[in-house]
Amino acid sequence: NAWTGQQKQISKVYNIRIQPGWKAGTRVKYDAKQNFPGMTFVIQELPHAVFVRDDDDLVLTRTITPKQATQGGILEIPILSSSSTSGVTTFKLDISQQCPIVNNDTMLIPNRGMPKSKQPGKRGNLRIIFRVG
Repeated sequence: NAWTGQQKQISKVYNIRIQPGWKAGTRVKYDAKQNFPGMTFVIQELPHAVFVRDDDDLVLTRTITPKQATQGGILEIPILSSSSTSGVTTFKLDISQQCPIVNNDTMLIPNRGMPKSKQPGKRGNLRIIFRVG
């Protein structure tokens, strides 16, 4: 209270539905209602165990053997999936057509990155950076 200096604790739960593809820095605003002030929440991204985000693209660094780099083979590649409980599933990728692969070669898989929040149904790309070792 501004006149008496007494404080009263009030609480309210805000449910924020994070939309697919929102980026760090996205602001979610709630207007003032009843005894609660208006609030703005700012989205922050946590590091992912597998992917690094680069705008709408996802970057995956994958180590392959020297034999795979020269002769190719089938790799299991993780991709985002809304149908999996972990949010990640895998697909098989044949790298035989890209051989020989050298350190830091990059392969682009279209439409396997982050959802584009302003273009529903569209996604960024998955970039796979190969490390030979």
